[in-house]
Amino acid sequence: SLEVLSDKLKLSPDVAGATFMAAGGSAPEFFTSLVGAFDTKPSSVGISAIVGSAIFNILFVIAACGVAAPKTLQLSGYPLARDSIFYLIDLIVMMLFFGFITPGVVDLWEAGVLFALYIAYCIFMKYSETIEKKMAEAGDDRRFRNLDKNSDNQLSQEEMSKDQEGT
Repeated sequence: SLEVLSDKLKLSPDVAGATFMAAGGSAPEFFTSLVGAFDTKPSSVGISAIVGSAIFNILFVIAACGVAAPKTLQLSGYPLARDSIFYLIDLIVMMLFFGFITPGVVDLWEAGVLFALYIAYCIFMKYSETIEKKMAEAGDDRRFRNLDKNSDNQLSQEEMSKDQEGT
């Protein structure tokens, strides 16, 4: 299974999700699009299948997981923000290609750019955990500086109580 393969390759859950798990979940759309690409007459089935599947995954699958979970799901905002930013960039690039630069066709260089964006996402995912930790540390440092009103690099009892009041 994909999970066993990801474990054997020692992939982090983020990298496994962005690669093997995503490929496994998207295989039907990929093959539908592939068949549509080799059809002699133009078809919008490929792009419709991909965009429709993405919308289904974003809305229905996440909602179904929330409904089926035995208790409230505790999620971090970082993965949502990270993936939303990449998704937004990709959608803008697709809109520029398919809506303005070469409407109705996909040139080889456009396919290369889209593939490169996916590779960039996978590379980012490899370092995502480290980036998330660095961002959390930066947030902690900012929080400490905000609490340390007298700039002595130490928190007094009064300064610490202000932190506890805010949480």
